[in-house]
Amino acid sequence: MNHVNHVNVGAGTGIAGLAFRARGCRVLGVEPDARMAAFARRHGLAVEVARFEEWEPAGRTFDAVVAGTVWHWVDPVAGADRAARVLRPGGRLALFWNAFQPAPEVAEAFTGAHARALPDLLFVMDWRRTTGPDAYAGVCVTAADGIRRTSAFEEPEEWRFGWDRVSTRESGWTRCPPSAATVSCRPSSWTPCSARSAMPWTRWAGVSPCATRPWRSRRCAPARARR
Repeated sequence: MNHVNHVNVGAGTGIAGLAFRARGCRVLGVEPDARMAAFARRHGLAVEVARFEEWEPAGRTFDAVVAGTVWHWVDPVAGADRAARVLRPGGRLALFWNAFQPAPEVAEAFTGAHARALPDLLFVMDWRRTTGPDAYAGVCVTAADGIRRTSAFEEPEEWRFGWDRVSTRESGWTRCPPSAATVSCRPSSWTPCSARSAMPWTRWAGVSPCATRPWRSRRCAPARARR
């Protein structure tokens, strides 16, 4: 039976979805950007194009709904409500964010590089203020409140895992992938932007402390089943 048990919200280019699939999950991505969805499909991930809050599962139910560093782009209440509708009783809504703290000189260089390469960004990318283990603390609280407001989930649990990112000058070019901040840019500007904003990494090597902040909540059983 062709059964997909894991929905990857905001699948993007497939980074998280493919990682979960490599661990044995059967993954279906839901991604609002058709270009990113096409990229993920070329790498073997099944993706449907839609905003998660408006996505129609066509009667399918799933064991887990997972979002990696994207739930802050989803309406916290409508998204949690949609997750509750597609999860089987006892299924999990799992949200996580990855954050890292670059060295001060790298953060300052990144901020300057973004300002020069993309002066028309949707918002200012100040790497001196928007990085660090608690970079997503506010959106985590908002996400948890949205889950609670649906009354469809058990109390969300928060975990935190610390780890280190080791960077070399040679790996610097891989440290600056396209982000949501660049969605207003012309495609022709992406390559020079990536090259300029990656330059701080090519001049620095070292270890950056990182943190992953997962939130998990179990879908409650229907009321009649709990009696």
